[in-house]
Amino acid sequence: MKRLILLLSLFFPMVLGAQQWEIGFEVPSVFIDGLINEDNTAIIAGYQYENEDDFHSVVYKVGEKGEYETFSYDHEFDNVKFIKIVPTSEGYFLVGVEETGSGTVEAYDLHIAVLDSGLSLIAHKQLSAEGEYSFRRHHDAVVRDGNIVVLSEVIGDGLAIAKPAFLVFDEGGELIAESYPEQGDEIYDMDNLNFSDNQLRVRPDGSGYVVIAKYTLKGMRLLIYDNDFNFKEIVSVGHPEYGGSNMYNDHEVSSDLWMSDDEIMLMGTYFNHPEDEDRYEVIISGVSLDGTVNKYEVISSDTCHSAFIGNNAMSYVNDSTIYGGYHSYSSHAIPFHTQICLFTRDLEILGTLTVKDRLGYSDKSLLTYDNGDVLLLGSINSYKPQLVTEASITRFSRNDFSAVLNVNEVSEDEIANMVYPNPTDGELNIDIRGIDTGSENRVRIIDMNGRTLTSRIIRGSGNVLTMDVSSLDAGVYVYEVFNAEGTISKGRFVKK
Repeated sequence: MKRLILLLSLFFPMVLGAQQWEIGFEVPSVFIDGLINEDNTAIIAGYQYENEDDFHSVVYKVGEKGEYETFSYDHEFDNVKFIKIVPTSEGYFLVGVEETGSGTVEAYDLHIAVLDSGLSLIAHKQLSAEGEYSFRRHHDAVVRDGNIVVLSEVIGDGLAIAKPAFLVFDEGGELIAESYPEQGDEIYDMDNLNFSDNQLRVRPDGSGYVVIAKYTLKGMRLLIYDNDFNFKEIVSVGHPEYGGSNMYNDHEVSSDLWMSDDEIMLMGTYFNHPEDEDRYEVIISGVSLDGTVNKYEVISSDTCHSAFIGNNAMSYVNDSTIYGGYHSYSSHAIPFHTQICLFTRDLEILGTLTVKDRLGYSDKSLLTYDNGDVLLLGSINSYKPQLVTEASITRFSRNDFSAVLNVNEVSEDEIANMVYPNPTDGELNIDIRGIDTGSENRVRIIDMNGRTLTSRIIRGSGNVLTMDVSSLDAGVYVYEVFNAEGTISKGRFVKK
C-alpha cells in the first residue's frame, strides 16, 4: 500500500551573478547523491539534521529553473541516511544506512526505499548483513535487466579488512539474490585493499561488472567480476608503475568512472605531499576493457590543485565531459574554497570554476545536464552540523567555467592554421593555407559536449575560410578541418 507523503515545501530560487540560480537552505542538510531526468528535473537524496544527533532522510525535486519541493516520510526514515538513488521503470530506488554499532564497532543496517514517479513511498525494507557480517556505510547501485544490483562493504569477525557483498533486488525492493565472496579469493592476497569508496558499473558487453576499490596507500584498483559475482581480474590504476615514484604518492580520496563499448575512463583525485607541501592532484586514466592502461594524465597545475590544511575531493565523468574538483577547509573544518575543473575526453583542461563559500561538498556533489551545465550540491559538514547552518544547490552554466587558454586578437599572417579574431563576436576566419580545396575536405564547429553545430565543405580558392558564428552562445568551441582520412587541423576559439 502506498504511504502518504508529507510535502514540506515548495520554493523558488535566487538568481545570482554568473550562476544561473541558487537554492539556499537554512535547515542543516547534507546532499549525498542525485540524478537528472530527461526533462531536466533533478532528484536529490540526502538528510536533514534536527539537532547534532537526530536526523531524517529527505528527497528533493528540483526543477530546471530552480523551483523545488522537499519530501519527507513521516518518521519512516529517522536516523537513516539516503546515500544512493537510481531510476526504475516506475520511479526511484534508494539505498540508505542506519548506524547500529556502538563505540569503535562500525555496523549499519541497510534501508531500501522504493518511490513512484511522484516520489510517494511504495515500499521500505530494512536488512542486516548475513551471519557474522555487518554492513559498513559505503554502497553503490546500478540497474541491470530490470533489477537493482547493490554493492556493499561488509566487515566481521576474522576479517582483517572489509570485503564486498553483492545484493540483487527487484524494483519492488525484494531481495532476490546475494553474494558474499569468500575471504580466500585471489583478490584478498593484496594488503590495504578496501571498498570504502566503491563504484559499481555494468560492463558494456554484458559479461559482468567493474568495481573501483580503494588501495589505501597507492591509488585505486579496478576489479572485474563476472555475472555471478566471481572475481576475475584486478588492475592497478594509480600505482607508481604507471608514472614513476612521484605519481599517487599517497592515497586516493575520490573517484568516478565512465564506460564506453571499448574503454573505461577513470577519474581520481589524490592527496600528495611532495617536499612537505599538501597537494591534491587530479588524475585521469584510460583503461581498455581487458584491463590494459592505455593513457593517463596527472593534472597538477595551479588550475587544479592547492595547498591548504585539509581537502575533500570530488569528480564526475559522463559520456562527453569530465569534471574534477576539490574543496579546501581550515583547521576549524569550515570550507572556504572550492574549485571544479572541466576536461575533454583527450584529457585537456578546458576551464575552471572557483566557488568561495563556507559550504562543503561530498565526492559526488556534481551533477551535469545534457548541455554541460553543472548542478553543485553544497552541504554542511556531516560530522559537525553545528558549524554551518546552511546548505545550497546551485546551477552553473557551462560558460561560467573560465577558459584555460591564452586567447588574443591575432592577424592573418601571424600564424598558419589558426583562427581570428579570437575571441570573436561575429565572423570567424580559419586559416586553411596548404589545405587542398579541391578535395572533400570539410570544416565543422563543435561545442564542449562534442556536438557538431555546423559543418560545410571547403570549396574555392584562397587561404582563409570565413564562417558566421554570431548565433552561437558565448563560450569555448572547437573548429576542426577534416576529411574521410581524419583530422587535418583543429583548434579552439572563444565566442564573446
